[in-house]
This record gives sequence, structure tokens and C-alpha cells, in this order.
Amino acid sequence: MDFHVINETNDSYYDDLVKPGQPMPLYILFYVIIFGFCAVVGSFGNSLVILTILYDRTLRLTRNMFIVSLALSDFFVSSVTMPASIAGVIYGHSWFEGHPALCTFVSTICAPGCVASMYSVAWIAKYHVYLKHFTKTRVAVYLLSTWFMGFSIHIPNHIGWGQVRFSHMLKLCTLDTDLHSYAVFYACVLLAAILVAFLFYVKIYVNLRHSKLAKSVIVGTKTRNAGQIISNVEMTGKIDNVEMVITGKIDNVEITGAWQRKRAYNSKAETQKVHAKEDSKRKQNLKTEIQVIKASFRVFVLFLLTWSPIAVLLLVHIGAKVPSYVYVYCGLLAHANSTLNFLVYFLANEVFRRSLYKFLRNFCSADRNKILSATPEDTRFSKCP
Repeated sequence: MDFHVINETNDSYYDDLVKPGQPMPLYILFYVIIFGFCAVVGSFGNSLVILTILYDRTLRLTRNMFIVSLALSDFFVSSVTMPASIAGVIYGHSWFEGHPALCTFVSTICAPGCVASMYSVAWIAKYHVYLKHFTKTRVAVYLLSTWFMGFSIHIPNHIGWGQVRFSHMLKLCTLDTDLHSYAVFYACVLLAAILVAFLFYVKIYVNLRHSKLAKSVIVGTKTRNAGQIISNVEMTGKIDNVEMVITGKIDNVEITGAWQRKRAYNSKAETQKVHAKEDSKRKQNLKTEIQVIKASFRVFVLFLLTWSPIAVLLLVHIGAKVPSYVYVYCGLLAHANSTLNFLVYFLANEVFRRSLYKFLRNFCSADRNKILSATPEDTRFSKCP
């Protein structure tokens, strides 16, 4: 096959993009280079996300189980769908028709993996809205239902509603995009994920907007006087060798006992330290939570921007009226989302970034044997939110 570069984009909807004995179109060459780069970076990067979370105890939190699910689905897209897309545009439908088992495998991974990625983004947003309701059991149920839904959405292609075949729209084996009714169904599933995630992020914004503590963390101000104490104390007794009795409340705790001058003198200072420590811990926890929310919102925005074009094409279903390069590049844009997500978490989240540096440093040092020989207890997720 000749791989000389020319600039032409007037291919038929059902024709192979690279024809035997003819030069490779310029837009196909760019497609192969970009998608090849995305496949390598996405597979490596999403593997790092999973390994970093499993390695660092501070990241083994319930909320990060959704991020593991997202990284896993993105890994499947990067390692299976992207190489198959490159093969599809170079070798065409006849090559996949000659390898039916491979076509079935790719389509079974592609469509469910994309759905799992979409709804993992939505559940990450929901987690931040209903934090207290997400126990480890409920998170596991959400994750299992997400993957079950992903595979269930593709089952119709295996039992008569559409077919498991090469998509002339996207030039790879995936969902049956040539059957309009099923394409609309899949597009609606995609748009539903976008809508659900959007509503949850609106709710998060409203909650943060009405939270004084959140505002103080964002603008860097204090929300309370660390020395302020809630007290209602009554003292009875005599001075000079006579026992004094104190009854009342300090911070809503009943106290009855012998009066100790040292304790009375230091109680206010100790209370101030306790409140200051609690305030600092609450602010640090909220600061970390806001960082995660910001990173998750960026993931949602990328998801919205990258998947909307292909959703529109699936809905309108105008076939050959749109040039082939529009379809393949919209498919590239949607699948490239799986390469971008891990970059957002490492670039926008300081905790993830520090954990990645720690993981890579230890992996490249003599401690790598310790990393690879982690016990099952070391890889369990924390009950902490």
C-alpha cells in the first residue's frame, strides 16, 4: 500500500478511506498520527491513575473508586478502540469482515466502555452532592450498575436490533450507527449522561455558593473566632483550703468535680487550640474537596465538548451528506476524551500529583519490589469519604 501524502477529502460514505494502490489522504495521515499518540498516552496515563490510587493509602477513598472506574473505561478505549480505529481507516471494512471475532471483541469493548466512561463522570458529580449517602456498598452498587448498563446497551446489537458490524460512519467495529433507530437510542443515552452530570454540578455550585466555610476557603478568610467558646459555668465554694465545686457546661459537656486552679487557668487556651485545630482540619478537608470538584468539573466540560459533536451526528443521521473526514474526526475527538481525563486529575489536583511523584520515585528506586508485592490489605479502599 502506497503511503504518499495528498490532500483530498471527497470520499464516499461507504467507501474505504485508503484505497489499494492509491496515496494516503493527508487527513488520514494526521488522523493516524494523532490517534496513535492518544492510544499510547491514554493507555499509559490511565494505568498510572489506577496504580497511583492503589499505591497511595491517602487516595484509597470511597470517592476515588469512581475515578478508578473512569480510568479503567478510558484504558479500554485507549488500548482497544483507538488502535482498532486506526486499522479501520487504513484497511477498511473488508479487513474487519475477514476477522469477525476481532470485530465482535472491539465492538463489545468500545460501546460499553464509552458508556461506562460517560456515567462514571456523572456519578463523580453525584458523589460530591450526596456525600453522606455514598457508603462503600452503595458506591460498589453504582459502579456495577454502570458497567452492567454499558454492556446492556450493546446487547440489542447481538440479538437483532442492529448488528455487530463495521460502522461506515466511524470506520471501526462499534455500535450499529447505520441503523437510525439504534443510533438515536445510543445518542439519547449519551445526552442523558451529559444532562445528569450538568444538573449535579449545578447543585454543587449552589451548595458551595451558600456555604460560608466554602467561601472562606476560596477567598482565604476566617469563618469563626478560634477562641470563641460556648460556656455556662457556675462555681460554688470557698477559697483557702476549702474544696471548690464547679458545675456547668463547657462546649456542651457537663462537668462536675474538684476545682483545679491550673485547669481553670488553662481551659480557655486549650479550648482555643482545639477549635483552631478543628477549624484548620475542616478548611484543609474542604480545600482538598474543592480541588477534586474543580478537577471533576473540568473532566465534565471536556466530556461535553468532545462527545457533543458525535451525538449530534448520530441524531441527525444524514449519512453521505457529511464528508467522511467529519465523521472520523468527530469519532477521534470523542475517543480522545479518554486521553485527556487523566491529565486533568494530575495537573489540576495537587494530591494526585504528589502521589504520582511518590509512586514513580519509589517505583524507580529499590522500593519497587515493595510496590509490586503489596498485600490485599494494602489495596483496600478506606471507609473515609
